[in-house]
Amino acid sequence: MKANKEKIVLYSSFALYCIWTILSAIRHEPNVDEYHVWRMVHDLNFAELWQAMNIEGHFVLWHLLQWPFVKWLGMDYHCIYCVSVPLMMLAAWLLLFKLNYNIIGKLLILFSFPFCYHFPVVARCYALIPPILLGLAILYQQKRYPILYCVLLGLLANTHAYIEGLVAILWCLFVYNEVILKYKIDPKNAKRNAWTSLITIVFVVIAFAQVVGSLIAINEGWRPSGEGIQSAEDWFSIFNGGYQFKSFYTIHRRFHIIPNLDVLATILAWVCVVIGTYNHIKLSKQTQWQMYAILFFGIAWQIYFACNIYGMNWQRIGMLYFVILFVLWISYEPQNRKWTNMALIAFWLLNTSSQYVMLKDLHSNNGGDAKVAKQYEALMINDAPCYTDYLTGVHDLMNHKFAYTRFDIYDSIATEKAINEFTDSTGNCYLLIMAPILVEENKWNIDTLVALDHIEYGYHLYYIEKPNAKVLE
Repeated sequence: MKANKEKIVLYSSFALYCIWTILSAIRHEPNVDEYHVWRMVHDLNFAELWQAMNIEGHFVLWHLLQWPFVKWLGMDYHCIYCVSVPLMMLAAWLLLFKLNYNIIGKLLILFSFPFCYHFPVVARCYALIPPILLGLAILYQQKRYPILYCVLLGLLANTHAYIEGLVAILWCLFVYNEVILKYKIDPKNAKRNAWTSLITIVFVVIAFAQVVGSLIAINEGWRPSGEGIQSAEDWFSIFNGGYQFKSFYTIHRRFHIIPNLDVLATILAWVCVVIGTYNHIKLSKQTQWQMYAILFFGIAWQIYFACNIYGMNWQRIGMLYFVILFVLWISYEPQNRKWTNMALIAFWLLNTSSQYVMLKDLHSNNGGDAKVAKQYEALMINDAPCYTDYLTGVHDLMNHKFAYTRFDIYDSIATEKAINEFTDSTGNCYLLIMAPILVEENKWNIDTLVALDHIEYGYHLYYIEKPNAKVLE
């Protein structure tokens, strides 16, 4: 009887989740990062896409999943949700029906902000991570299908640079457990697993080959990197990542009851996560040092990346959470469900302010493209065409000629060439760019460039009356 009730709850939750994500995706207005990927797939061939990854710092896997919808079916930019929503539905199905976990914990994860909005509705490469991680967790629990495990691990390496630390430690533990330790018991199987582990290495090499140019650019200093850690507030922001206790913060600002209540609440939630995770691992049958190794290397790599290469924000913080969730999944035992649920409730509370972002988006199209298009049209002097470095849905909302560069905007020489090619054929033009620092620091010598205004969401609009762009030496 109890099992039947649990099935009803799980199937009802899955149906509700599917309906919610589909409706939310229909209502959602794509932001610049979502639309930009669609535009790249639409305009570039495979070789150009591969080359662009050295500029983007991302991996081509996410772009290739959109390829059939864009290239073969000719769908507009809304097709990006044909990838993100099914991926997260698959993740929900694996979580609810395949993962060995308690039902309360499953529901806390399923109806959290990352699962309900961040990964399925904001259609970016982050949507690849939950289904792959859940597949790895299920295979880790079962200790079966090593080939599939290594393939999934390789695919995980091609999702986001923040996750590479987790990939590295999971691969090392696979070699240790399935090759080194097993060699004394079953040499033949151990050798087979050794060859199998090379599958992941091949995927990692492919991933590195895509972004090596971006890493070189950061190292040489002509492409911005993370701002580094300057204060205790910066350390706090890594673990907060924008998921503040907004309700607590509002109470503090309005009534001045307790100073820094949002900070205290966030710290308290993380203390609960640490205590719950520690006791969860303590009661697990898994080797404890391996669980702590996964936590350490998975999180340490993300902190290093945030400090030195690309900063943490409200989107990337989800990957830090998933490192901890992965450990809670693979080390789960029925007797430790009290502690795992304690950590999950704390995680859920850490997302309280983000529920506000989700509801705001559903109510008023939080992407802002329509607002930017309206501001742009109000500032237009004439019908001169516009050069832009980052296409978004703005350009599909307006009857205006746009062109954009396929080069890295931080490469001034390449960008100057792209602008000149455009302006030579069009005469006077606008610049709608998201990197005004290039102009403000006088990277381009454009005598007649007029700054019209700063538009919302990072856009700056300029007008060139005599397009003669030259890079200053």
